[in-house]
Amino acid sequence: MKQISKSALTCHAAEGRMTLQIPEMWIGSGPTDLVQLPDDWFCYLKRNRFAVGQESGYLHFTRAGYVANKAKLKRAFKATRGHTWKDFEQYVVQHFQEVYDANVKYEQVLCDKLKEIRKPV
Repeated sequence: MKQISKSALTCHAAEGRMTLQIPEMWIGSGPTDLVQLPDDWFCYLKRNRFAVGQESGYLHFTRAGYVANKAKLKRAFKATRGHTWKDFEQYVVQHFQEVYDANVKYEQVLCDKLKEIRKPV
């Protein structure tokens, strides 16, 4: 379980931002604002690929987290930056495709490195 501020879940949507990133430290939160949420709702991404090991990344919704919080995001979403909710939904589809593509490519890079390591000397 991940402890996070309820208001942080929708803060970017309330500002009309096109992102699934969630701030881990949110100034608007207090001790009563913190909730325990499933770990599978979140992942750390660095340049659209999963941050692994010592890499630092930014907290984002996974597909499961987005689906579980879609109604909250939609209620909070403000079309203040020239984007509509429909634009945001298109962004989400594109975002998950880019994350998938980046991780497939990274997986291939890792496989190639493993093959190189396994070559006889």
